[in-house]
Amino acid sequence: MPSWPLFLASLAALVVLLGAAGVFFALYKPPRITEDVTPITSASVVEEPPQTSEEQEQTEPHLYGGSIRSILLVAAGVAALLLLALVVARAARASREHRVESEERLDGLRRELTAALRVSLEAIFAEEDCRQAVIACYLRMEQGFGAAGLPRAPAETPFEFLERVAREAGVAGPGLGPALAVLTRLYELARFSQHLVRHADRSAAVRSLRELEEVLAGGLRAPQRARP
Repeated sequence: MPSWPLFLASLAALVVLLGAAGVFFALYKPPRITEDVTPITSASVVEEPPQTSEEQEQTEPHLYGGSIRSILLVAAGVAALLLLALVVARAARASREHRVESEERLDGLRRELTAALRVSLEAIFAEEDCRQAVIACYLRMEQGFGAAGLPRAPAETPFEFLERVAREAGVAGPGLGPALAVLTRLYELARFSQHLVRHADRSAAVRSLRELEEVLAGGLRAPQRARP
């Protein structure tokens, strides 16, 4: 989630707490304290003269000031709640949009990697020599992955490189390990040794490439229909 929704949410929560505290203190009525008083006789009652218009105007603010303050505090609390709801909604929307963008970017990467594997399969069938076919298919695959934004680091072994590509594409798992191991082992055998590379090794490389292609294609999301 972006940082600004968190900041606004914290600010709105603080406003809500302050508004709630203000509303509580505005509406809170302390308990009445009753005192024992002596009975008042008619003789002790002193009638007060009626208030003049000027005295009534002076007492009206005291009568209505508390009610106006309570209304303002309640309005502030409601506004704070609306602000908090707006911030939460915007934060949820931003998070959802970020997730959709990440999934779309991941799908694009998988499509590019799948296209690179198809080029690699074409390269392995184009070479008659099995050794050259295995070497060519791996190098084409590595070039295609680099063009897709995942170049091989100088310190990475071929197996480490393919493992990282699988992680970046979101398809890493124990089931994919054997295919990656077979492909990189055959490439190292063909590139850095004098061992004979047979047709069976070439076929094993083809199977590994196709398995990796199926895993990448299986991770792609179905295209969503445009809303009318």
